[in-house]
Formats: sequence, structure tokens, C-alpha cells
Amino acid sequence: MNKNITIFGGSGFIGRYIIQELARQDWSIRVIVRHLDKALFLRTFGIPGQINLVSCNIFDPKAVESVIQGSYIVINLLGILYENKKQTFHNIHVKFPEILAKSALKDNLKRIIHVSALGIDNNFSSYAKTKKEGENIIKHGIPESIILRPSVVFGAEDKFFNLFAKLSTFLPILPLVGAHTKLQPIYVHDIAKAVGKIIKDDLFFQKSDQIYELAGYKIYTLKELVEFVLLVINRRRLIVPLPFWAAYLEAFFLEKLPNPLLTYDQVKSLRYDNILSDNFLKITDLGINPAALETIVPHYIKRYKSGGFYTKNSI
Repeated sequence: MNKNITIFGGSGFIGRYIIQELARQDWSIRVIVRHLDKALFLRTFGIPGQINLVSCNIFDPKAVESVIQGSYIVINLLGILYENKKQTFHNIHVKFPEILAKSALKDNLKRIIHVSALGIDNNFSSYAKTKKEGENIIKHGIPESIILRPSVVFGAEDKFFNLFAKLSTFLPILPLVGAHTKLQPIYVHDIAKAVGKIIKDDLFFQKSDQIYELAGYKIYTLKELVEFVLLVINRRRLIVPLPFWAAYLEAFFLEKLPNPLLTYDQVKSLRYDNILSDNFLKITDLGINPAALETIVPHYIKRYKSGGFYTKNSI
């Protein structure tokens, strides 16, 4: 059997865990990256020669055709949370999937795993709308493709729990947009396991219209998650729910920064819950029991504890 897998976006948070999972399964992995020097660490996840890094202009159809040629499976992890002058939602979430689908058809490649996002069906933010459009392009172009929709993803390098923990080290008050918005976080290792399960069984790619919603067992409000962070790191901070009108005003200024903490479009997204819809398959349908965040998160945010890592608290 052809053991070649091509991954777009493999140097990101989710990608590095998927690569480790695939390397353990002895796949030959080609990772498409923008900057080779920033992705060299990925080679350490496999044996010499197992993980190859390739630089590619993802908006050049001929270049994309070339890098996916001969692949058994292609995995698309590309996505952005905010726009800048170089990257837009439309380019990353819509234009590239269109190029990928057309390139895959030319190579008669029908095994594509496309990672999208949870809660995008009735969400009117630009992020959600372009994610949905990209999904549709992949599904219509390659009906046998598999769509994965993760909720908020947590893990050692996440930009969710780590962000709130870091902010609490210097902010006495934490203004919170969407304090009552519901979330259902999923562990990054569980996403990697899901991909690993799918690629081991070719039967997954013999069906059409497969969408898996990847989320944990438990639903939390955003405020509950921030309170959990503060409890773990022994910090007392005042959480102030921010009305959406005030959040839009704040985002108007913050989104002008190079790496904004909040954008206008993210405020839009926070109006909508990010939980399982019960309309699609779930991670448990793959035989995976999602990890509880209470057993994982404390291990990597304790470095933000008041009084130091070894200070005792209730966790």
C-alpha cells in the first residue's frame, strides 16, 4: 500500500501532534510549509527520512498539483483566526481548498481529510462563513473526503488556556467577551488520534458526506473556563463580562495591532455557542473517549501560578 501522506499546515499547533501520530504508524510524511527553517523541528518526530519538508506557494495550482502527486492521503489543516495584509479568510479558507480539490481531481486523489471548525453552520462571522464555504468546496469536489470540525482545542501549546493564564499574571481585572457563550473543548491528542484512526481504515473513504464534530464530553461557559484557570494558578482576579457593544468598540482598536488579542470578527463569533450539534458523527463514533480538560490543563498552566510552580492549591 502507498504509505505517503501530504499535510498542509503541519507546523501548527494541531499539525505537530498529527505528524507524531502518523510517524508512530510508519507513514511517510510530506509537510508543506511556507518557511522551511521554522519547521525543521518536525523532522525530530520521526526516523531519519520519514518526515520531509517542502516549501510551496499554496496559491499556485501547478505547485499544489506537484506536491500532492503520488499521495495516498492529503490532510488540510490550514486556517487563520484573524486576517492581516498577507492572509485573508477567503484566501486561506476558500481559495486554497478550491485549488486543492481541483488538484486532487487531476491526480484522481479521493482521500482528503479537511479540518474545519465546530459551530459554523449558523454563525455569521466571516471566519465561520469562509470555513463553511471551504468545506462545501471540498465536499462537492471530492465527495469521499472527510471533514473534521474541532471545538476549541487545548494542549500544552494552546493559545486559549495559556492566554488567559498569562493575562491574569498582570491584569487585576479580566474583561470577558461572550462570558456566557458555551464551549466544548477538545484535547489536541484526541484530534490526532481521530486522524490516526481514519487513515488506518480505507472504509472511511468509501462513503460520502462524512463530517465529524470533535468536542469533549462537558460543556462550559467561557466564564467557567476562565474561573477554572484562575483556580489552578492560585490567582484572584475580577472577571467582568463585557457587553457586546463594548467588545466591538474595544476590538475596533485592538485589531489594528500586528497580533490582536481581539478582532471585530471574533466578537461576532463569540455570540454563538461552540458545542456539538447532534447532526453529525462525533469523536466517540471513532471509538475515542475524549480526555477531560481538568486532568490535562493544570499540568501546563501551573507555570503561571502565584507563588511559583510548586505552590499548593485545591487542584
